[in-house]
Amino acid sequence: ISAMEGTLLTVDPIVVITDAVLVGGIESYTYTVMWEEGVEETGIPDVYRNGNADRTYPHVVVRGSHVYEFGDASVQYLFGVEVCDGSSCVQARSIISVANSPVVLTKVANETEVEEGAWVRFDPIVCWEDLGISGMEQWSYGIEWGDGDSVQAIAPVSS
Repeated sequence: ISAMEGTLLTVDPIVVITDAVLVGGIESYTYTVMWEEGVEETGIPDVYRNGNADRTYPHVVVRGSHVYEFGDASVQYLFGVEVCDGSSCVQARSIISVANSPVVLTKVANETEVEEGAWVRFDPIVCWEDLGISGMEQWSYGIEWGDGDSVQAIAPVSS
């Protein structure tokens, strides 16, 4: 499973379970989805006792959505689901890879004419937004002034 940081990931279905008791029994189910360490979602899954358009047999379906705040090429989260029927539970686990979302730049400074050799201040020159901002990222930037000079620096983080 893969996701983009800062955007809603919907997994439908997370898991489909068949249970022979569904044919005639009255059984209740609960589920817990572990999206990442410390983030859980609990609920009651959809139960189809007579099947539906996708499946002709009785089954239980768990669906869910989550937003991962931080991603990068090497970031993976352990993802799991547990479904219980009152007398027993079944579990499944997988890995979700979360990619870094692209940074969106917004031009702030207007074109300004200055005299050669004069100081000019742009505050700010540009702003950017990163959907995955979580205090875990650091940005660097470069400015090419157009006259052969350039600046490379580390950007301060503010929210």
